[in-house]
Amino acid sequence: MSLGKKPYERYKWDSYSDRNLKKIVKDFIKTNGIRSQRSYDQKSVGENMPSLSTLKKDLGI
Repeated sequence: MSLGKKPYERYKWDSYSDRNLKKIVKDFIKTNGIRSQRSYDQKSVGENMPSLSTLKKDLGI
């Protein structure tokens, strides 16, 4: 840890329960009116959201 910054958390989403992860993603999708994978990919950049590959791996969706 340097100068008050948090260390990079590569596997951050692994610490969330499936239920919490689903809620976070569903709320993000609803708030942003997302209707496609491409739209999710575009709108999630810089928003601290899990990638689609993370969701597939962790939730099997």
